[in-house]
Amino acid sequence: MGLIKSCFYVAFIAFFLVNILPVLWNSYTAKPLPVHVQGTVKESFKEVESIFSRFFEEGRVVGGAAYSVYHRGRLVVDLWGGYTDEASPWRHDTLGLFFSATKAIAATCANMLIYRGHMKPDDLVIKYWPEFGNNGKDNVTVRMLLNHQGGLSYPSSPVTEDVILDESGLLLDELLANQRPVSQPGGPAVYHAVTFAWVVSGLIRRVDPQRRELVRFVREEISEPLDVEFRIGLPLNESYRSVRILHGVSSRDHLYMLNTVLTDSNARNLMIFMLTGAFDNAMRNVPEIVSAFNSPYTRRLPIGSMYGFASTRDFARIMGRLAHPDKDPLLPKSYSDGILQYSTPADYNLLFALGFVNKPRPLSSQGPPLLGHPGYGGQEAYFDTTEGIGYAYTQNALYMGATANVEAPLLKELLDATYRALLK
Repeated sequence: MGLIKSCFYVAFIAFFLVNILPVLWNSYTAKPLPVHVQGTVKESFKEVESIFSRFFEEGRVVGGAAYSVYHRGRLVVDLWGGYTDEASPWRHDTLGLFFSATKAIAATCANMLIYRGHMKPDDLVIKYWPEFGNNGKDNVTVRMLLNHQGGLSYPSSPVTEDVILDESGLLLDELLANQRPVSQPGGPAVYHAVTFAWVVSGLIRRVDPQRRELVRFVREEISEPLDVEFRIGLPLNESYRSVRILHGVSSRDHLYMLNTVLTDSNARNLMIFMLTGAFDNAMRNVPEIVSAFNSPYTRRLPIGSMYGFASTRDFARIMGRLAHPDKDPLLPKSYSDGILQYSTPADYNLLFALGFVNKPRPLSSQGPPLLGHPGYGGQEAYFDTTEGIGYAYTQNALYMGATANVEAPLLKELLDATYRALLK
């Protein structure tokens, strides 16, 4: 164990010298862009606005960020600021790239079909998708599949762009159904970084009465009814509206991240995951273009585990409807409150619950965990049925110290202020 820790610290120091020190120097010598912050908040959330503005005024935000909150059906916070690339101001309709926070939408779709009675969490997947049981996966239940216990954390054979772009989804279904498991089906949860939404889509297609795959189900059951723009895969002609992913955060946030990694075991284990090649393993046999985050040709790929595009306002509206389903609910509160009974522990102190990630409550407030999903580099989307809020946050400069339990520095302060306003 001592050797592993020593190796980690050596690797982290090397990572710091190669990746962080040059960014610190550049941020110190670069000419800052004008402060750009816009948006609105309700009166009781003024502290949130003040914190958001202060981070930009102090130069603590590289690139830009946006944060929106719905409370009991009303938009109470809607803020955006900074720049979508090296010079273009963030706009009200800028589309953030939410990475794995997109999984919250895939999980929502699966749970909508459970609530409607089209499948049950403890039924075997093969009841609905017989071919999935090939090669030793016949004991996997719906709950296991949604909680990353399906044994398919990465594809064991190459997946081509043509397979991903197949609108029917049948090529992906066949590939995954016939795959031998790469971890024990039904065993400990192993994060399905890319494959999660693919297997969920295959299941959705077989239980949905209209036989829709994930992208169409999202459009017809969530985006259109709620009048929001949420895209899985971004058309080439819309790419100009999205952020450019930047690698680097402010010098203060680098120090914050260093302290977090050294003092928080979850953040440290995540860094080990990133540095030891385990992340690359999760991306095995996926086209290299998938990790070319800024390529319009990458962004057009309909990958429901990582390529969700939306404004925070629209994403928060979806989460807000889950938190406060006052009319035409996606999921009624009585159903959402029961999701936690299906929780499964995973690495990095994560708890999966039918595809959602459980998140500790801000300010240690009373009530059950929030449900939603974090995304690579600090993105988040969660809902809280106790307080009736849903929120979404995105930043385009990736913060590598973020986990489900450790927010990016700006988001942490925004969430704490949001809950102070709610708990007054």
